[in-house]
Amino acid sequence: MFMSSERKTSYILFGLSAAAIIWLQLGAALLAALVSLMILNAAKKIAAKKLGEASAKALALLVFFVISAAFFWVLAVFVDLAATRAPMIASLFIPKINSLADQWGVSLPFDNLQNFHALIASSIKNNLQQITHASSLLTRGFLQIVLAIFAATAYFWTNTKKDHPQTTFSRNLRHEMFERMQLFMNGFTKAFGAQFTISLINTGLVSFLLLILDIPYIRFLMTATFVLGFLPIIGGTITYVAILAAAFTISNRTSILAMISLAILHHAQYPIQGQVLGEEMQVPAWEILVGLIFGEAILGVAGMVLAPALVFYLHSELGSVAE
Repeated sequence: MFMSSERKTSYILFGLSAAAIIWLQLGAALLAALVSLMILNAAKKIAAKKLGEASAKALALLVFFVISAAFFWVLAVFVDLAATRAPMIASLFIPKINSLADQWGVSLPFDNLQNFHALIASSIKNNLQQITHASSLLTRGFLQIVLAIFAATAYFWTNTKKDHPQTTFSRNLRHEMFERMQLFMNGFTKAFGAQFTISLINTGLVSFLLLILDIPYIRFLMTATFVLGFLPIIGGTITYVAILAAAFTISNRTSILAMISLAILHHAQYPIQGQVLGEEMQVPAWEILVGLIFGEAILGVAGMVLAPALVFYLHSELGSVAE
C-alpha cells in the first residue's frame, strides 16, 4: 500500500508527541484535557441540533462547568467523609485486630490508634525526601491539570474553520494530523464511557453487598467505591481494605463473608473491565489487559485510563494500513 509523505510525517509527529508526554509525565494533564473536550463536544453536538454554532458552544461551556462543579462537589464530599469516617473505622478496627493478634500470638507494631498514628509519622519521617519530592510533583501536576483544562476550553471556543493560504503539503499534513487525533479521541470517548459504566456496575455491586451484610458507614464506602473506581486496581484495593475494616468492626463472620465477596469482585475486575471495553471498542479483551499493564508502567494511573484509547487507535491504524 502506498503511503504519502504527509501521512508518514503525521505518524512521526504523533509519535514524537506521545514520547514527549511520556518523558515529561504529562499523562494527567492530557487526561484532563481529553475529558474536557469529550464533555464539551458531546454537549455541543446535542445543542447544535436546535441552536446555532455560537449558542451551542455557549451552552456546551455552561454544561461543562456544571458537570465540573458536580464532580468537584462529589470529590469534596468524599474527602470530607474520608476525613471523618476513616478515623472512626480505624478507632474501632485497631482494638479488634490487636485483640485477635494477641489470641494468635502475633505481635503488631501498634496497640491503639495513637500508636498507629505514631507509626505513620515515623514512616513519613524516615521517607521525608521521597515525600517532599512527591509533594512537589503533586503541586506541579495540579497546575498542569488546571492549565490543560483551560487550554481545552480555549481550543473548543476558538476552534473555527478558516481559510488560510496553504501549500498542498501543509494542507494534507493538517488533514492527516486531524485524522490521527480524531481516531485517538474516538477511542478515548468509547473507553471512558465504558470505564464510567464499569464504575457504576462496581458501585452497584458493592452497595448491594454493604446492604446485605449491614456494614456501617455505607455512604462513605459507596462514595469511595464510585470515586476511586476511576483509579483501576489501586482505587479498588483501597476501597476493599476500607470495607473489610468496617466489616471487621461488626463481627469476624461478617468480615469473612465480606472478604470472600470482595475477593470474587477483585479477581473479576480485570476480565470484566477488558470485556466491557472490548465490546464497546471492538477490540479483543486481552489487548485491553496488556494495554493496562503497559499504561500503568509508563504513566501510572493516568496511563491505565489512557491505555484503552491507545489500543483502539493502534488497532484502527494497523487495520487501515493492512487494507
